[in-house]
Amino acid sequence: MKAWRRAWLVARLLVVVTTMLAGCASTVAAEEAGKKKIRVLLTVDGSHGWAQKEPIFNALVDEAGDFEITKSNNLDNWLPERIKQYDLVVIHTTGGDLTDAQADGLSQFVQAGGGVVGIHSASDSFKNSDRYWELIGGRFAGHGHGKFTVELLNEWHPITVGLKDFEIEDEDYQHKYHPKADIHVIAKKKGDNRNMAWVKQVGRGRLAYLANGHGVAAFKTPSFQKMLINAMYWAARRPVPGSGYTALFDGTDLKHWRGGAQQKAWVIEDGVLVNKPGQRRSLYSTKAYGDFVIRLQWKLRPGGNSGLKLRTHTEIQILDDYARKYDGRIKPCQYAGSVYCNIPPKRRATKKAGEWNRMQVLMRGKQVKVWMNGVLIVDGSFDDTEALKKRPMKGTIELQYHGGGLWFRDIEIKPLPPKEKTR
Repeated sequence: MKAWRRAWLVARLLVVVTTMLAGCASTVAAEEAGKKKIRVLLTVDGSHGWAQKEPIFNALVDEAGDFEITKSNNLDNWLPERIKQYDLVVIHTTGGDLTDAQADGLSQFVQAGGGVVGIHSASDSFKNSDRYWELIGGRFAGHGHGKFTVELLNEWHPITVGLKDFEIEDEDYQHKYHPKADIHVIAKKKGDNRNMAWVKQVGRGRLAYLANGHGVAAFKTPSFQKMLINAMYWAARRPVPGSGYTALFDGTDLKHWRGGAQQKAWVIEDGVLVNKPGQRRSLYSTKAYGDFVIRLQWKLRPGGNSGLKLRTHTEIQILDDYARKYDGRIKPCQYAGSVYCNIPPKRRATKKAGEWNRMQVLMRGKQVKVWMNGVLIVDGSFDDTEALKKRPMKGTIELQYHGGGLWFRDIEIKPLPPKEKTR
């Protein structure tokens, strides 16, 4: 090759490489710019020694790097026209009064998809407002003080995953629960019935409450710090770093699914996955899974029937247990939450048709566990029946079609290291 030709090719190659590198750099910059901070309204009133705890809190959120904090004690920031600029409200207050407009603004914010995290005395605040009490779920009713163990009740919840029971020096709040409280308790005082942390779904939004956090000693407890930051991510509907969970459906698209979406049998409406009647198509995950925890919410029309098929062939029943047409006509192994026709639930924990149910399923080797609305209803093995012994240890996930009138939301999965070889 002539020298001039070689020089021209080298120069041309340099131009191409430079252009590619510049393009990569601009792509990275665009991605970083598109990663929005979680906009947090920190509502504090200076009570419970916040001045001493604030540097600890600030260090935690600075280390996380994903939060943009606005601190205020002005409760008018909860009014609808103001609160909508935030993704998350963190409450550390004591006592006080709320106007109806302020309480309604906070409630509507969560209903529309916003997040709330209450710390400690948030449950001892605004006792003039029934709307606030209903939102938080519990109201302070007394406490002791000392060292005790916080027992984690759901090791697979994104707020607690990877954590173990821990000792803390703190107040052990007791609560009176609102008649309409629909909470999922994820931590309690060991050896006692005092709940130390709970979560709840409110419309499209999420609330997490942590009863710990009275003083500086509690705020310096690493496991409490981890739970607090995790709760902020979770309530803001963002992936919790280090939890291992990924969203299979987050209300925006169906990129992780194939099948019925192409035939319009499944559509997204207001962030919810809806199965339309008349289109006989199921949805299938684009990936196969072996060992995992899957978490989701579902609801049915009256008399509705569906199923969550895992590893291609193993169905966890989804059913309106209370429908008259099933009364006396189905076996225990066909109730909602059962490993269909193989392992019956130990108890019924489903809600009435039209209400949302929270379901969590663990598949690890031959082990299978099912929680319904926070209650462990199945704890079994693939060795329990001859049919299950033959089932594969890896496969796709299917959302079954059974005539429409079926809704899903917040589907997330955490793959686990395999305990047994797949077959």
